[in-house]
Amino acid sequence: MLKRNKGNLTENRLILLQLASRFPAGIEHDEMVQLNMQYDWMLYFDLEQGLLELCEEKLLALQELDNRRFYRATAEALNVLDLYRHRIPMSIRTAIDEFARSNSQRMERQMELFADYVCVSAIDYQVQLRINEYFRPIWSMVISAPTEEHAQRICARFKNEGPQLYAHMLAQLTRDEET
Repeated sequence: MLKRNKGNLTENRLILLQLASRFPAGIEHDEMVQLNMQYDWMLYFDLEQGLLELCEEKLLALQELDNRRFYRATAEALNVLDLYRHRIPMSIRTAIDEFARSNSQRMERQMELFADYVCVSAIDYQVQLRINEYFRPIWSMVISAPTEEHAQRICARFKNEGPQLYAHMLAQLTRDEET
């Protein structure tokens, strides 16, 4: 089997652009690192340097949300990919496409829903729930839970049922009054 030269900076940056382009709302930094480690496409430091430079060159847009970093391909990046995508080995393009197909819904859902809690006192846990759309909060709620177990249960349930709860609440708030 032919061994790739992981030091090819142009190819590495094209791989990062291809990966970001497959997730229009953005891909989390940790997902990029894990995928790169799984396939061993480039050295970790080359990945980090590439992300930094692509952001500086305005080919990637960086968004921070809930202490997580998301990268999104810009319009200029898509133009670059149209011209140079052929320089990315087909096996890598295929792996990225398969990853996007099997993970895009899960990743979008992770970006949209945020649920966490903090201990305020021995009998009060503050639970923060939020729904984001394109990195902007569209709904949030802070509630109290009497125990850590309750707080964990609320967070887990919100992560599973948040969109349905939000839709139900909107339907109730916007329904016409019956006469």
